[in-house]
Formats: sequence, C-alpha cells, structure tokens
Amino acid sequence: MGVSCILLWDAFQGDPSQGLEWIQHRVEELEGKSLGNWCVDCEILQSTATLSGSNPQKMVHLMHSSEYPKTTFAVLESSKCLVADNTLDTLFSHLKSFYTPKKNMRAEAKGFHSQVGKYIVKFGCITYGANNKGIIVEVEDASCCSVSVCWGTLTQFTKGLLHSQQQPLDEPPQRTEQYAPSNSMVHYCYIFSQLRKQTVATMK
Repeated sequence: MGVSCILLWDAFQGDPSQGLEWIQHRVEELEGKSLGNWCVDCEILQSTATLSGSNPQKMVHLMHSSEYPKTTFAVLESSKCLVADNTLDTLFSHLKSFYTPKKNMRAEAKGFHSQVGKYIVKFGCITYGANNKGIIVEVEDASCCSVSVCWGTLTQFTKGLLHSQQQPLDEPPQRTEQYAPSNSMVHYCYIFSQLRKQTVATMK
C-alpha cells in the first residue's frame, strides 16, 4: 500500500449523513471511480490480575481491515504493532485467563472508498456499539511508499478534497521509513482510543 493520512472530520457536526453525502459529491466531482466498501474494526483486550499482578493492567488492540482479510494487527500501548495471520485471534481466545475483552468497547470504522487519480479516498463513520462517533477520512497515495517524499502533497490533496485546513490527527512518527499497513492500523488505533476516552469521560 501507499502512504496514508487519516483524520476525524468534524465539518458536519451532529449529522454524519450530510457529511458523507458531501464527500461523495466531492469524489464524483473529481471523477472518482468507486471501489466498493471498506471496514476497520478494533477489539480491546485487557490483561487480567493473573497476568498483571500488582502492576497496571495492559491493553492490546486487536484490529482487522477489509483490505487484509487474512491478517490480524495487534497494537500495543507502546504503539508497536504485531502483524500476524488470523490464527492470532484464535490464540488470544485461548488466553482468556490472561486477556479478556473490554465490554462495549468494540470500535468500527466503515464506509465507501474510491480512486481519484493516484489517490484512494476512504470515508465513513466510526461507531462504538450502536453509537455513531463521527466521520473518518483516509486518503492514500497509492503511488508512493516513502513518507518523506509524498507527505506534503498528500496532505495538500486531502485539504483540497475536503475544502479544509484541518490537519491529520497523527503524522507517521518516522518520516523516512517505508510506509506499511501497520502504520495505518496504529493511526486508526490512536483515533479509536481518543474517542474511547471521550466516551468514558461522558459516562462519568
């Protein structure tokens, strides 16, 4: 895959359907070619007392992408990402004495994606359970894998597409490294975590 920038887009607060329709219209104006649906999901596993003892509990984010149906991404609190095949899900299912799923904390981002020239544009809604938490946009430069080479033009295209000066929530931490799917999963995990913290805060 190419380099991607990802952001939570808040131009249409309170009515995600209008925002999604607006982006779809922008993609059509740019003669984008529809590529169908996409989805990224995240389940949070928390270490149990058996594993943690008196230490703080640790969390593992198990993530999946429709772009890589045979792959599981495990994002740690350190932002390190373990990439494995789907047997990793089975492995964690046998470790329930050590890691248990956090209830009502499953996040999902899904929507539509299209190709606009060399760019792949993904847009959709983020949900926690049945609750809609906003619109997410990912723009990928499919022609480039080097962050340092294409980050500037990629973000400029994204701003032009959205008619917005909003910056992506997170820039790849090492601009010289080759971009990989795990980088995008870490970005999605960061966004999911920020929304989870907001959700927990409103429940208190």
